[in-house]
Order: sequence, then structure tokens, then C-alpha cells
Amino acid sequence: MPEKDLPNTRKPRPLWAFLSSVRLTVVLLALLVLLAVLGTVIPQRDTAMEAARHAHTGWAAVVDALRLSDVFHSPWLHALLGLLSLNLVVCSLNRFPASLRAFRGDSFTDPSVPPGNLPPTLSLETGDRPEEALKRMEDLLKKTYRLAGRRTRAETDFLYADRGRYSRFGVYVIHLGVLVIIAGALAGSLFGFKAYVNLVEGESSDVAYLRGGEEQKKFDFAVRCDRFSVDFYESGAPKEYRSDLTFLKGGRVAHQGFLRVNSPILFEGFRFYQASYGIAPGGRISLGFRRGAGKEQSVNIGAGEAVELPEAGARVRVARIVENMMEMGPAVKLVVETPKGQVAFWVFQEIAEIERANPGIVRQVPMFNPGLFAPYVFSLDRLERKYYTGLQVARDPGAPVVAAGAFLLFAGLMAVFFSSHRQIEVRVGTSGGRTQIGISGRSSRDPRGLQEEMRRILGGYTKASL
Repeated sequence: MPEKDLPNTRKPRPLWAFLSSVRLTVVLLALLVLLAVLGTVIPQRDTAMEAARHAHTGWAAVVDALRLSDVFHSPWLHALLGLLSLNLVVCSLNRFPASLRAFRGDSFTDPSVPPGNLPPTLSLETGDRPEEALKRMEDLLKKTYRLAGRRTRAETDFLYADRGRYSRFGVYVIHLGVLVIIAGALAGSLFGFKAYVNLVEGESSDVAYLRGGEEQKKFDFAVRCDRFSVDFYESGAPKEYRSDLTFLKGGRVAHQGFLRVNSPILFEGFRFYQASYGIAPGGRISLGFRRGAGKEQSVNIGAGEAVELPEAGARVRVARIVENMMEMGPAVKLVVETPKGQVAFWVFQEIAEIERANPGIVRQVPMFNPGLFAPYVFSLDRLERKYYTGLQVARDPGAPVVAAGAFLLFAGLMAVFFSSHRQIEVRVGTSGGRTQIGISGRSSRDPRGLQEEMRRILGGYTKASL
């Protein structure tokens, strides 16, 4: 019984067919896009906590149950990426044997079209001897092709040449690149982290707090902020801020560097970013005060500290220092303690301008009156700002893996779109005492370009014969 008439004994593999289907690929990509959209629209991680307080209880419960407030670390994303990886592997295994056969196989089998029946633009007649014509065509092909073989059948010589065989594997390089990128993304999602730490000048820390502030990450080194500086535009917006950091290991300086926005420092696999800054609590002020029309005195004092007023038998304590009180500028809350009780009020640095903009505000809001404890009048002469630097500490073990995957993806795309496996067959024979040369070929892509190239090869032979 001929082989083609033998019954097909191969067992059907529905699971394999399902995993190798393009339809599954489209569905998985659509679901990944949907997750990405949800991760963009729905507040994530830290912001999700604040949003949940204002959301409907039922909706908040659904978001929490489905892990939609942390989409990019959710089991849904991990499962979809795993299925997509499996789908790519199975599809590649299905197609790879055919590509390998095409890579290893001969350029052509026995010709079925005699030279005289080729299109006129792909054949020519010459008075050169067949041996000369064959040698000249071989030299032309060697310039851009790899000679794959030479055969003679029925007084006709055949030259086989090809190039770009490895381009057949470009699609598999793309698949491999995507798989490596997915592996890197999963590694970063599962084993990477982002943490935050705030440091005042001169302060050091060996811990950083993960998002939410509930968990902390301890390092085997400490980071110290030696200096923090910030420059402002005339509008008051920050222009640039910089942190000078020292990394200590075992009590010794291991590394030093400065940190700016978008200029991170890498130390022992941890990447430090300049994330934020702010006014550190417990700053100091220059507090002025006078008794009636007497001489004004000034004292440098910090939050929680007090100064005695011996003439009044009282003491003034700084209860609070605010950088921008009710959008009216720097202010300090003072508490005057006397044997009869306490008097609390606010002292604004720009009280004169505030009164000009809001006439009568001191009478309407007595706590804004710097002379509420008569006969003393207080003034905030200077606010000594002490800033803290906010550092983000990130570690992503998948980052180099993703970079390698991106390189493979780029290389595969270049192979697929800018190269092709082209195979050329040249026939040299005689007819009517004349030498006939015919050329045919095939290409994995761009057949029109192949036709033009074959015409150029024949044109090169004609020019060389002149």
C-alpha cells in the first residue's frame, strides 16, 4: 500500500492545538491590554488606599478582592504572562522543524522548467563557450551570494547559490526576546521592590520603608545625607535640588556621590533616586519681642523651646512652626504661660502685608494678633528652614534580563524585516550552437526585489561581455 494511502495513526492532541493557536495569542494579548488599562485607570498601591476611602463600599470590595489596586503585581498578570510564554514556546516548537529543514536543504531540486521557457528578462543567449559562461556567472554570484553547489544534468550545468539562510530564524529570535522580557518582568515583579527613606542633613539610616510604610527593608550598609540644597525660580517653584550622599559599610566610607532628579546613584545593586524633599520638623526661628515702646529683643529658638519674660513673670514657648500657614506665609504658634493661665496665638512673618490685604483681620481673629499678650508685641524675624531629602531606593533584578530581551527582540525584527533567505539557480546549456543562460530563484520575502536582483545579475554578465 502506498504511503499516502496509509491511515493516519497520529493521535489528535487538542491541548497542544489549543496552546499553539493564534486565537489564544490574540485573546491573551487582549486581556493583557485590558489589565494595563485597568492599572492605569484604577488608583494603584498607595493612592488606592486614599481612593478607597471615598469610593463606594461595594466597588472598593470588588477592587480589593480582584487585586485590581495592584495590577502589575497581581496573580492575574503573572498567570497571563505565563500562558503567553507557553503559547510562544509551543508555536515555536510547531514551526521550527520546517524552518530547520529549509535551512539545511538544497537550494533547488531537479529543475522542471528548461532554460528556453524562462521569461526573456531572466535568460539570455551568448556566443561565449559554456565553460566560460559558467565561470563568469560563478564569479558574479560570489560577489553577493554563497555558492551552495554545482551539478550537471543532460548537458546542462547548474549553479546553486543562496544567502540569508539565518533570516529564517528571525521569528524565533523575536519569540526568544519576548520570552526573556517576560522572564525579566516577572523577576522584577516578584523579587524587586521600591522603598523610601527621608534624611535630614547629617542623618544616616540603614533601613527604608516600603510603600505604605508598614514594612521596612534593612540594608547591610547605611546611607548618610551630608548636604542638601535646593534652588528656586522667582515664582517659588523648585528649580533644582541635590543631595550629597555617603554610603557607609562597617562604619567606613564605601562610596560618595551626589544625587539629582533623573541622575540616580547605583550602590551594591540598589539604585537611589532623588524623589522628593520637604521642610524637616523642629526647625528654628529668630523670634523678636518688645515690651510696649521698649527696645526690641531677639532670640534664636526652636520648636518646643521656651524663653523667659522675667518682667511679666511668664515664659513663652514655641508650640509649632509652620512653613506656610493658611497660604499666608511662615508663622509660629506661641504659648505664653503665666501663673494665671496660658495665652496662645499665632505670629506671622508677613503680618503687615496680611493686614493690608485683609483689613481688620487681627480684630476679627484675635489669635492672629502678635500683641495679644499685652504689653508685649512679638514678631517672626526669620525662619531657619531645615530640609530633608526624600530618597527612593529601588532594586529590580529583572532589569538586565529585560535589556537582554530587548536586544534579542531588536535583532529578530531586523532579521525578519530587513533580510530574507534568497536562493538562486543558474542554468547554462547550449541550443542551436549558442550558449543559453537562464536564472530563477525564490525568496522567503520580497519576491519583487528578487526579480530585480536576478535581472541585475544577468545585466552584469552582459556588461562584462562587452
